[in-house]
Amino acid sequence: MKQPNHQLPKPEALRQAYGSVPAAVESRTLQTLAALPEAEPAAFSRGKRRVAALVLALSLLAVSAAVAIGLRAALTQQLGLPEAADALVRTPDPAAASAVTGMAVFTVDSYLFDGISLMADIRVEPTREGIWVLPYLQEADLDWDASNLNPDAAGMSIREYAASIGIRQIRQLQITDAGPSRLVLQAQPFLGSDGLIHILLTSSLLGEDRQEVEVRFAVLFSAQPREATLRLPRTADAPPQRQDAPVTIEALGVTVSQIEIIRTGAAVYCRMPCAWQDAEGRLPYVAPVFLDAGGAPIDTALWAGIAWDTRTRTGCVQGMLPPAAVTNGRFTFRLRVDRQLSDPITVALPPE
Repeated sequence: MKQPNHQLPKPEALRQAYGSVPAAVESRTLQTLAALPEAEPAAFSRGKRRVAALVLALSLLAVSAAVAIGLRAALTQQLGLPEAADALVRTPDPAAASAVTGMAVFTVDSYLFDGISLMADIRVEPTREGIWVLPYLQEADLDWDASNLNPDAAGMSIREYAASIGIRQIRQLQITDAGPSRLVLQAQPFLGSDGLIHILLTSSLLGEDRQEVEVRFAVLFSAQPREATLRLPRTADAPPQRQDAPVTIEALGVTVSQIEIIRTGAAVYCRMPCAWQDAEGRLPYVAPVFLDAGGAPIDTALWAGIAWDTRTRTGCVQGMLPPAAVTNGRFTFRLRVDRQLSDPITVALPPE
């Protein structure tokens, strides 16, 4: 009886479609195949059977690698990071990357931590239906516009949008660093395609170097057990590169003496030491508002912060530089001081 002719995809076609399989993975696959016992040949010869098995194994590896890259790219795409950062993203085992409380389970779908930059996509699964757990929101904040949660909810408040999709109760969530230095963690919630609230968590350890970060989740105003922690191990070991961009900026009463550029495997940071002169000793809110190539402000979930020394009236504004702000080796921003915005300021990045 004539055997059907099954056409397996050629390795070259797979590599064109999905990219090359890493050499180390291919080597381990070949070693595994070489160690397999050979059965007596039937319709295929031994040689053809081994070639078919190799092609099938490499096909599965290529498809698996493509799926993994697709999953990993979701986090970096949400944060607007370059594709090079995808290599640092990990998709951990949910059983080992979940914090369980009486109100909700917080699971890390994907994250990266290069020792300096921390970024994570955290899925929130309430233990009962009709409940949302949102970070840092007070009662009055529920009247904010809901478009950050879901663009389709523009024009509705968080309270109105939640009610429209059957959410009867909203609990407040605190996310803190369980380590000794108490990092400032920036959390932005959004409604995922799975119908659950997700949290984009970003932070920076510019002043220290850790092998892992321990994050604590606490649901407020709940009679259930409400605190749990999870650990996020480091995903890269490359040291950061630090460079100075000499510049003096004076805007709206704030003087920036220089800009320090810090490059990690995942992001580029800019740190702006600054001084504030005010007869009353008041310390303002200061932050850069980065602009894209067309001069429009960039709405980003990337981490930013400021620290003031009240005695000297000096401080440091720092944050991750959105890649969309960089054009031809330069970036442009407006300095926000309280509610005022300066004229656009353009700074040349030092060469890598």
